[in-house]
Amino acid sequence: NGKNRRIVETQLGDFLVFLRRVISFKNVQSNIVSVKWIDPLLLIATRMHETGVPLVRNLRTKLLALHILESLLPACFEPNQIKETLEGLFSSLSACMWEMPLALSKKEKEAGKANETDNKEDDSIPIKEFSFDPDKMVCSVMESGNVLSHGAGGKGYGLATTAITSGCFQWKFYITRENKGNEGTCVGVSRWPIRDFNHRTTSDMWLYRAYSGNLYHSGEQSCILPSYTQGDCITCVLDVEARTISFGKNGE
Repeated sequence: NGKNRRIVETQLGDFLVFLRRVISFKNVQSNIVSVKWIDPLLLIATRMHETGVPLVRNLRTKLLALHILESLLPACFEPNQIKETLEGLFSSLSACMWEMPLALSKKEKEAGKANETDNKEDDSIPIKEFSFDPDKMVCSVMESGNVLSHGAGGKGYGLATTAITSGCFQWKFYITRENKGNEGTCVGVSRWPIRDFNHRTTSDMWLYRAYSGNLYHSGEQSCILPSYTQGDCITCVLDVEARTISFGKNGE
């Protein structure tokens, strides 16, 4: 079904992230520049069903396949292989520009408005249960695995147990208790180890402040988001490959 396909395509993308790192070595490139590797990468990036819908729909996975081809092809010295690969890429370019949009539009119309939500791509896979790390917190109290409260002693922080090194992750912070009008919460991501956890000066953290909506990293940033308080839910999206972090309030 659609959910299983999304899981498989995302896991395939994670493997391609690993492969992209491996082929950064020249001796590895020369060993895998062959039809056995190039053809599957072309299939991932360009193959479509007879209906015109792409075989692999996960954009991240398709782009990773193209990035790997970009790294591999300069190491290829077989004229026929180069010619076939380029023909395949240019052929897919035409299909992506003209055939695929029409096919996807037709598929959406056939699905109807009732099924629109079910057909949307979210490319998400639930990870293990979230929890905070009791060994990586200062002036904070863990009430349960996933509930963190401010403790005594001044400013503090708490880090989760999940270390993120690659891929795209989304999670939510539920603000269950706060001092309305004088909120002290900041949410975001952090490096480890932490050298400075003052929100105004730290270069180890990327923070979204509740009281003002200000963003902080190595000082206050020019962009300001809506403030938040008790009862609000903050969504955080971190894309390690794109080096971006996004925040949304109450489903925004």
